Amino acid sequence: GRGNRRTDTNGKGGKRVKMEEHLIYIIKSAICLAAFYLPFRLWLREETFFRTNRYALLGMMILSFVLPLLRFPWFIQETTFNLPEIIITGKSENITEPHSTIHGATIIMYLYLLGSIYLFIKKICEWIRLKRFIPQGCIWIHKEEGIQIYCHAYPTASFSWMNQIIISEKDYQENGYTILLHEKGHIQCHHSWDMIWLSCVQILQWFNPIIWMISKDLQAIHEYEADQWMINQGEDRMAYQMLLIEKASATQPTFSLINQFHNSIIRSRIQMMNQSLWIVMSMFYLRIL
Repeated sequence: GRGNRRTDTNGKGGKRVKMEEHLIYIIKSAICLAAFYLPFRLWLREETFFRTNRYALLGMMILSFVLPLLRFPWFIQETTFNLPEIIITGKSENITEPHSTIHGATIIMYLYLLGSIYLFIKKICEWIRLKRFIPQGCIWIHKEEGIQIYCHAYPTASFSWMNQIIISEKDYQENGYTILLHEKGHIQCHHSWDMIWLSCVQILQWFNPIIWMISKDLQAIHEYEADQWMINQGEDRMAYQMLLIEKASATQPTFSLINQFHNSIIRSRIQMMNQSLWIVMSMFYLRIL
């Protein structure tokens, strides 16, 4: 019986050590993410190299999980401790075994897991609601260039998810071509896959305010990139900007996974479009000179 108790104690100790190791890894990952993101926010966030900025955000999320797993010989220093030899004499019955205690690292790890599980369930429920929302109230479905277009009878903000575009009947009749072209830009740039990866990182780094800042920046870059893609297709810049202002107050579905045509960063999108135009014109004049 005494041997079994010792085995249980060792098992609990090993479990605690593993929890502490996981907690240290998560903290290192959060620190890496912050270290990568802060220079981006200071120097690159306002630049018009949208695809480069997008890949930078995606790359820093990947590296923040990979780097803590690596061991660098020039960084790791092995430390050894020479412990004195302890000889215990006497009856074994007098040896008291340690009582099981709950360590702070274990409590923090359980709280972290609760937060991750809660956010995971929330994301799954949101995905189910999205799958149900897409066909609800749909009056017709049209397939075009491998893209499924759902037209809804009731007013809703247009958005895209994977190879699906949802648009209201009113928007389709008034500005269907422009809105569909913008949403096709999201699909062509594969933004939905970014949102899936972002959701996974949010689940693992939910306690880290940096990931929520990255979320806002990545969604904004998606809009900038889709706007740029659409204008490159020949859409009139001024007419499109007026449409964005007109649709700024439209009702928006509450899904964090989607890319919406109408959102709260209209002003930034217009500024980025004009800034991109100014850069292109400057490069054109420099070539002439």
